[in-house]
Amino acid sequence: MSDEVETGVRRLLPEIATLGATIFFRAEDTEKWECGIYKDGYNPLRTNDLMYKMGVCTRYGKVHPQYKLKASRLKTFEGWPKETMISGEKMADAGLFWTSTDDMVICFWCGGGLKDWDADDDPWVNHAKWFGRCSYLLERKGIDFVQNVHAQLDTAGDVVVDTSMTEVKNMDTSCKICLEGSINTLFLPCRHLASCDVCGSSVTECVICRKIIDATVRVFIA
Repeated sequence: MSDEVETGVRRLLPEIATLGATIFFRAEDTEKWECGIYKDGYNPLRTNDLMYKMGVCTRYGKVHPQYKLKASRLKTFEGWPKETMISGEKMADAGLFWTSTDDMVICFWCGGGLKDWDADDDPWVNHAKWFGRCSYLLERKGIDFVQNVHAQLDTAGDVVVDTSMTEVKNMDTSCKICLEGSINTLFLPCRHLASCDVCGSSVTECVICRKIIDATVRVFIA
């Protein structure tokens, strides 16, 4: 059922008998197996290289939109067999929901699947290791995190906002949605900086101008 890797978590391989109509295919640029139903050959893990390197997360349809909220993902972990090793809370935060089969989990956004978890595994690290171009992952953790997981690179892919700019220096940096997190997500094309990464990954329209969000950039206010 799975493809053995060197250590730890294994990526899921297709088994049509148990997963019914779910469509599997091999994404050559990621060398992983993904599952999901995509239109016109679109794969959310195949992101434009230039945009990816710039840390811009393009917005396409989520593979499993019913799990876009953390609360809905967390609910799937009732009865999670490895709660004492890795909590469902951590899994859900990393965008994963439980399939109720062994310890198989799937990302609600990119459809990437992982299984065979060990106590020292980090959901975010494994998400980045196998599905580093997932837009949800990039929105929440930033491209630097993904690059460090893969190659310990020093290249900064995030956007740094210079606080010498008056409008940024004097702005309220609290998230306009939850009012608790810090603003770090820039919406495109409207260019409004209004939410934290958690809230930003859950909305489809800008909270300020109500324009559809086509892409996001993770921002550090220096």
